[in-house]
Amino acid sequence: MENNGKCYMCKKFIRYYTRGRIQFNRTKYGWCGEKRCSVNSMESCCKFKYRVRTKKSREALQLYLSNLLTEIGAIKMLLEEERDENV
Repeated sequence: MENNGKCYMCKKFIRYYTRGRIQFNRTKYGWCGEKRCSVNSMESCCKFKYRVRTKKSREALQLYLSNLLTEIGAIKMLLEEERDENV
């Protein structure tokens, strides 16, 4: 049974990128983990499996960064106290 899903939507497809002046640019090609070779992103095959997209919450990222900044601040205070004691 032939599945008509395109490679760019496949779980096993890893797209190639080229380096631009400001950002990385997507190419029309990528690596197929099933065939173990380079393929065009618009090809299809019978081993196609849909890629599951997960939502990454912006709030979760902000919370994580906030926690990191709090930890860095605490470490900074400890280092300053130790420096003041040694002087």
